[in-house]
Amino acid sequence: MAGFTPYLGFKGNCREAMTFYQDCFRGNLELTTFGEVPADSQMPPEAHDLIMHAQMQAGDFVLFGSDGMAIMGGNTEPGSVSISITAIPLAELQQYFDKLSQGATDVQPLNKEFFGTYGQLTDKYGVNWMFQTEQD
Repeated sequence: MAGFTPYLGFKGNCREAMTFYQDCFRGNLELTTFGEVPADSQMPPEAHDLIMHAQMQAGDFVLFGSDGMAIMGGNTEPGSVSISITAIPLAELQQYFDKLSQGATDVQPLNKEFFGTYGQLTDKYGVNWMFQTEQD
């Protein structure tokens, strides 16, 4: 079964916001900067300390966040929210992607990345979707 997680977009204050949410919900927080990933050489130097991916988990509640929506081609509005579909087989992920792509804009096709297969789109209703799996 697919996992659905809110993915929050920030413009440089992801660390601060996710630390705030960690405190509010008494959760565990994991942060990864752009400077810590294999693709760091492809990022502008000013992005190296920005958060590529944050995950805050408090019980069954999970929030994802990133400063990198603009860098990665996604929604760049502060406070933007995407729905992330994760942890499913690639074939199932592809089915969701194909169906949600009908009439979609700003489509980034599913591609292999260093962290797994990833893609994103804005559906015909203006909802932002992100797709990611480590499975083949």
